[in-house]
Amino acid sequence: MKLMKSLHHYINLFEKTLKEIERNIVFLPIYSVGQRRDGT
Repeated sequence: MKLMKSLHHYINLFEKTLKEIERNIVFLPIYSVGQRRDGT
């Protein structure tokens, strides 16, 4: 049972990390476009 519990914990952590990465992938292009527009 302990293995299952730790496995579940790692899966949770992995999903959270994936969501963070997805948000960064969405956010970064917007951010870089904004930076470029401010730079000119």
